[in-house]
Amino acid sequence: MHDLSNYKSIHFIGIGGISMSGIALALNQKGYTVSGSDNGSNAVLDKLAALNITVYREHKADNIKNADLIVYTGAVSRENPELVQAAANGTTIVKRAELLGLLMKEYETPIAVSGMHGKTTVTTMISNMLLDANRDPTIFVGGNMQRIGGNYYIGTGNEFVFESDEYQDSFLNFFPKIAVVLNIEEDHPDYFKSIDHILDSFSRFINLCPSDGLVISCADNENAMGVLNNYNGRKITYALYAKADITAQNITYNTSGFPEFDIVSDKLNLHIALSVPGIHNVSNALAAFAVACELGIDNDSIKKGFLSFNNSDRRFQYIGKCGEASVFDDYAHHPTEIKSTFDAMSNMNCKNKICIFQPHTYTRTAALFESFVTELIKFDKVIITDIYAAREADIYNISGKDLSDKIPHSEYISDFNEIAAYIKSYAKSEDIIVAMGAGDIYKVSELLINI
Repeated sequence: MHDLSNYKSIHFIGIGGISMSGIALALNQKGYTVSGSDNGSNAVLDKLAALNITVYREHKADNIKNADLIVYTGAVSRENPELVQAAANGTTIVKRAELLGLLMKEYETPIAVSGMHGKTTVTTMISNMLLDANRDPTIFVGGNMQRIGGNYYIGTGNEFVFESDEYQDSFLNFFPKIAVVLNIEEDHPDYFKSIDHILDSFSRFINLCPSDGLVISCADNENAMGVLNNYNGRKITYALYAKADITAQNITYNTSGFPEFDIVSDKLNLHIALSVPGIHNVSNALAAFAVACELGIDNDSIKKGFLSFNNSDRRFQYIGKCGEASVFDDYAHHPTEIKSTFDAMSNMNCKNKICIFQPHTYTRTAALFESFVTELIKFDKVIITDIYAAREADIYNISGKDLSDKIPHSEYISDFNEIAAYIKSYAKSEDIIVAMGAGDIYKVSELLINI
């Protein structure tokens, strides 16, 4: 299967999902006949139906009778009656990631943002600049982008900006014209068996770029640069510290920790101000700037796009006040991400840095245990709660308490209400509290500002 044009009627099993509904809307806009099924009723299904997409509110074999292409996700059971009927009919069946890759071929310039950290931020920065330049891109991002009111936007322009997830090699289904590699390090130990396995996957990913494509890579990351050597097409590098094509100079911070700096490159020098804290966001901005220059976005739109960027949801997002302390919610669930958040807090007006951390998956906690300790111990006070299992069973003989026991100034508390009560009694004026993790720890930040 290499071309969507071979198909006319596309049916989505589980069309109510956020990503599936976005792809369905994009294909509907491009003139394909789209249908889908999902259980129950919600606003997403109502929106799809209002746009003349046939929506079935239950899964039945008869739903697929007119479809010549069936799309499903890993959440769909093999016993699903539509999937069973499609197999019996010999109808072409593809996973969501495969279809997303084919959808990219419908756009002149697919832009893939990859890496273990920063994908959502850089995807959003690039999207912001394209929107400010009135280029009307199509956007698929891994978090809620406040400006578009969700995680996707279906535009009419030539650019398709999307976050490229490395987990289970999902990004090997994609066909970028521009690929960005922000960083590469060990993660997802439940899938990747070694750093060599990860490097091989990223090498394969960037070589999905055509010969007239472009790979943009961070020269501060040794693994990213090693992978870049395996690509024979055009390359651009950026860095905070290493020698690179694009660098940042004269970095300063205001009292909120927001940086201003000069971007220096062969093509263009530009003074930039950000509305988010952290040196890691300066690096993210360099990556987004490299894409903007390649796309020929004007200087005013670049500057405006950066200044108006205020983080996606759960990316060190300000939530409110707990007494006189400030509460932030953060998605960080890897030691490198924790370090970036701590460093960002260090440039802010802050007395005590308080971290409430929910480890994410047993395999990651076990594999990176000592690195978690190294980063969490930097905070003035740490609360550790139970590991968020996600897709895993508790068979690894490791717990949140094990992590807490290694950090002298930490407390292990499993109950979210007890955590909120403890923090309320502990936090003082000008402290910063961050609820951190990729699971449901955001519920604690909500409790804190409602106490």
